[in-house]
Amino acid sequence: MANLNLTLNVRVVGGPQVSVARTKVIEAYDKIDVVLNPGDTDISVEIQPGAATQVGFLLIKSSLYSQADPDPTITYTVSDGATDFPAVGAGLELDDPHIYIGGALAVFGLAPRILRFTNAYAADPANPAINRAMIEIFVGRDATP
Repeated sequence: MANLNLTLNVRVVGGPQVSVARTKVIEAYDKIDVVLNPGDTDISVEIQPGAATQVGFLLIKSSLYSQADPDPTITYTVSDGATDFPAVGAGLELDDPHIYIGGALAVFGLAPRILRFTNAYAADPANPAINRAMIEIFVGRDATP
């Protein structure tokens, strides 16, 4: 068992501030690093080796975020292995870090097991690294069914 400490501070400059600090007990965790090159589509990342209902925390962070101008450029779908969320469309736009904890995971309507990423940014032959996204995924989960 391990303790997952989550601290979040939100502050409006010159305005109010809200802080949240939580400790969640998890049995296992994984930190996964993925490189998305410009033009990569449907890059699958398995985030849960066992029963998908065991995920209790999911963080998705990127070095490059989507700039919806006019279409999302970095997107992902969530899958339980049989069904995808969203079922249709371009996927969820990764425009900021995405954090799901506890009941927030229910937003998918399925138990997350696989994430599929797409980087629709165009390649720049003069600088191949310019639109490369370094994705960090952190998963906290139960290890036993």
